[in-house]
Amino acid sequence: MTNPRPALSVESLYATLQLPSEARLDQRVPKKLFLEQLAAQPSATAPDKKLVRENLEEFRWLATLKPTSSGLAASINDTYEYLEIAVLSVQMRNQTRSERPSIRMTQLIHRMVPYPVLLLLQTPETLSLSLAHKRRTLTGEAGKFVLEELRSVPFTGPHADLHLSKILLPSLVLSGLSLPNRSMWAAYSSWMARFVAYDSARWLGRFQRAAVLPAFSSDAQVDQHREAQRELTRLQREETLLRRRLKGEKQLSRKVEWNTALKQLLQRRTGLLDVLESNIIIPADGGDLL
Repeated sequence: MTNPRPALSVESLYATLQLPSEARLDQRVPKKLFLEQLAAQPSATAPDKKLVRENLEEFRWLATLKPTSSGLAASINDTYEYLEIAVLSVQMRNQTRSERPSIRMTQLIHRMVPYPVLLLLQTPETLSLSLAHKRRTLTGEAGKFVLEELRSVPFTGPHADLHLSKILLPSLVLSGLSLPNRSMWAAYSSWMARFVAYDSARWLGRFQRAAVLPAFSSDAQVDQHREAQRELTRLQREETLLRRRLKGEKQLSRKVEWNTALKQLLQRRTGLLDVLESNIIIPADGGDLL
């Protein structure tokens, strides 16, 4: 009888990243301090504070990647300021099966911490890793940033894709990242590109296409996938609306109009899925990419 495969944990997910031991902190952040920091955020709401009070079980600062502990240079320009990367873990005590509390907690933490963050978030049912690019505010005020892109990958739970996450995990090893330069920005962007590839594979799998992670050779290809994913999301909402209209429409001419619009939408979707497949490389031995 074989032993069951151990469940993925915060520690095992952290270990997979193979971050430098010099970067490890593993310090507990008191909930009171979190609430004080949250209260100082202009965008914080009463429901946000209630979410933290009732659902936050534990907040730990696992590691900080600095130039001295990671070999990655700080990255500063007019738009971004990546002086260090914070690796955090949050344990939640979700009371419901809804994803909303976890999604909101993820947003709050990425917005509150002034550095780019790798966030490991665990609930009784799920474990996810999230990233969020940040840019300076339009006013350029020192220390003020806004989220530019937030992506999260579930590794356990009802929404996890175990096949894709198994392929994704080894590609997140810090020493294995393909970096044009040894900088915080390059490392964080490389991790984000892996998440973009994961999301493209999820879109393809949703329509019974090859669910293999794309392999990007340039930043332009990553941006092409980002744009295709945004358009696919928009088309998904539009398709829902069109099908609802068709179901309730009695007038023949309007039905023809909505059917034509739906056909054009589905053709557009096919073209976008082709874009997502354009960078996929299937290994000759049939094994998993990455």
